[in-house]
Amino acid sequence: MRSFVRTAPAISLMLLVLGLCGSPWAWAGERLVSAPSSVSPLGPHQASHFKQAESQAASPAATTPQAGLEGLDLLPAEAALILVESSPARLSQAWDTINESLQLGLPGLAGSMDLLRNPLGLQAGLREQGPLYLFATDFQIFSGQWTGLANLFILVPITDFATFLQGFGVEQQEGSTLVPTAVGPLYARPLGQFALMGMDRQAVEALQPATPGQLSRSVGLVGMLSLNRSDLALVVNLEALEPIGRPALQQAVDAIHVQYAASDMPPESLAGTEAIMNLYVRGLDAMLRDGTRAVLGLDASQSNLGLTFTIQFAQESPMARLFTSTGGATPLLSLFPQGRYLWASTISLRGLDVASLIEALRSAMPESAGAVATMMSGVLDLMHGVQSMAQVVYFVDPALAPAGAGLFNAVSIYKVEDPQGFLDRWNQFLVGLNGLAYPIGPLADAQGQMVAGEITYNTRVERDALQVGGVPVSRYQMRTRLPEGLTDPTGIIYGMYELFGITNLTGFGAASGRYVVLTTRPDVAQLEATLALLASEAERPDDPFASLRQTALHPHQAMEYYLDVGAIASLVLALARISNPETSFEIPEGLPPVALFGDILQSGISGRMTVPFPVLSYATRLIRQAVSTLAPTGGPEPVPEPAPTPEPAPAPEP
Repeated sequence: MRSFVRTAPAISLMLLVLGLCGSPWAWAGERLVSAPSSVSPLGPHQASHFKQAESQAASPAATTPQAGLEGLDLLPAEAALILVESSPARLSQAWDTINESLQLGLPGLAGSMDLLRNPLGLQAGLREQGPLYLFATDFQIFSGQWTGLANLFILVPITDFATFLQGFGVEQQEGSTLVPTAVGPLYARPLGQFALMGMDRQAVEALQPATPGQLSRSVGLVGMLSLNRSDLALVVNLEALEPIGRPALQQAVDAIHVQYAASDMPPESLAGTEAIMNLYVRGLDAMLRDGTRAVLGLDASQSNLGLTFTIQFAQESPMARLFTSTGGATPLLSLFPQGRYLWASTISLRGLDVASLIEALRSAMPESAGAVATMMSGVLDLMHGVQSMAQVVYFVDPALAPAGAGLFNAVSIYKVEDPQGFLDRWNQFLVGLNGLAYPIGPLADAQGQMVAGEITYNTRVERDALQVGGVPVSRYQMRTRLPEGLTDPTGIIYGMYELFGITNLTGFGAASGRYVVLTTRPDVAQLEATLALLASEAERPDDPFASLRQTALHPHQAMEYYLDVGAIASLVLALARISNPETSFEIPEGLPPVALFGDILQSGISGRMTVPFPVLSYATRLIRQAVSTLAPTGGPEPVPEPAPTPEPAPAPEP
């Protein structure tokens, strides 16, 4: 682990150079410019979950989404944590879908409220279709002042309160009614079409609902969209967490800094590592500072398991001024040629004050970071004028990859204001890396000896090296030399660097129309196909991601990310065979990709991941296979491997 921490800055910066990562956080709070956003109608299969929220999103002036979830306004505004079961019947159905798809053989939720009926003894007067809430009014459990379960409450959907009490054999009392349950006595009182239950009588009777629309405003439109579609969701009150979370975050960072200071990392490497860590920490701190509510949601359809995360920011806060625009990410991915890929991603910077973000990030990188600061500064300079960018990392068959050439070709497309200027800055950046040295170590080499040294970069750029489709193309080469002792071809670190092509990157750069194309392999045919699509700017009618977007939270993504699980499994197998050539495991054909989506809507952000059940089934089979292999002789019989889950026909690959 320590070795990974020491090499992480160099690897992270290399990924930044390739355009594989890098999401700037906005803690500085500069004024940002963007146009009002709107949301188009969703697919028909989503309409029932989003009807009310859509009507709000259709108007750019809308700022208060309808609750769209019965009983939400009955909760107190100060609720710290809220667990929402949007529909017991829907949760039961989702559970059955997961259970059957993964062949888990677990008991179902036949009564759909069994989780509460059994421990609480609920017997009568329940509504199966209403949402159920479990909530806490404070975060005392995290502050060392935990006083038991007095701050926990349940809001149960009921037909009528009298029938509900009859199930306990008691009659309604003034204020609240004591009801015997399997977990102990609870107090209950009617609240709309719900029963409020808690352990503390005074707290149950004193609890006051929020004002109408108060919670839905704090959750935001992105949060309400998530709540309305989720089978199970958790709402976190960031305003209540902020006075606890920010000091706790700072304490954790201080402890890490103490560990770093006591390490034997070279000063320049230490400064760079801490600077990169500080970037992410300041981003988390800004979210705690400006966030109102976060929502984590879980849902299941017939084909996917969905996970959603949203944060709503307070109006006029620095983060709210940053996240005000949406969409623009989708078109670029349809301009890539077909081919097997490891992952594909796209992000739109529309509406963001990129120049201010660049300066904020630059100011956070101290000069003492040396090579890290130089590389980060160069990467930031490249971002001027970028409107959107996309990348497809094509998988290269190991049998066709020459030694040192790597197992992928990362093809990036940038839509920029000044394509030739961007390409010129890219070439200058690469030239500036020539001779740059980054100190690392001590690290264990292939023989287990601790070795210190420097990673050095040797770069060369040949402008107008060739023409492809009438477009002048630059060719670059970047060689990475590892410290003496780590260059043994049998060493794991060297093998990883070579497998990914990092030790000898050679690729192309070309400006065409409104776009710039960068590659990490000198594949002329690949570049020619890409330039041809860019010249026509005709989106592919067979876009393989079109159907996947229908499972996203919103139809106008600011970010998309797709992972081809089968190709990644092939890469993992290639990595495993470095140390054990006999390694082998099943890799099914046609596995659908895992998809991630990001959106920005009315000062809120959302991220959504959809995991196809065939992928989960495949992962389950691999785990069972591994457990069976590792089971000791004479132990319990391994669980028989279930029949493979029927898989849908594979979608066309990009």
